[in-house]
Amino acid sequence: MISQNKKDLLKEILRFLIVGGFATLCDYAAYFLFKKIILVAINPSVNTYISTTIGFLVGLLVNWVLQKFVFRYITENQTKSPKVFFKFFLLSLVGLLITQFGMMLGNRFWFDKLYVTIFVKFDFWEIFTKCALTGLVLVINYIGRKLYVFKDTTKEINN
Repeated sequence: MISQNKKDLLKEILRFLIVGGFATLCDYAAYFLFKKIILVAINPSVNTYISTTIGFLVGLLVNWVLQKFVFRYITENQTKSPKVFFKFFLLSLVGLLITQFGMMLGNRFWFDKLYVTIFVKFDFWEIFTKCALTGLVLVINYIGRKLYVFKDTTKEINN
């Protein structure tokens, strides 16, 4: 693994959070667009799974495009490598499965049961669950990308 001083590591984590935050906004925007507008006529449980998947795919693409900003040692060849993208996709798929499973549990146990009413019905527990799952997947993604997806890159730098 690449040796980094604490300052460089913190900068990399900050860049990861910025890119991840932007990708998450894109994910959530797609999720809510499909859940609340486009697929509103579909069964709520099915709607949640489909909308979560679409949001995930949007976030995945944004993340992939911006990874070179986060991990500055990624080579041009790696950003075009099907093998690296496949590893990136597999790691992201684990995140999707965690998110889907968490949303399924939330849907089964507390979505549509508890609301916070301001001016409109606000699905607090659904949003809370999605945010908590996002935090968990964020940590898994950073560690996985650094140690699994871009591991070969870090070996090349040390040699």
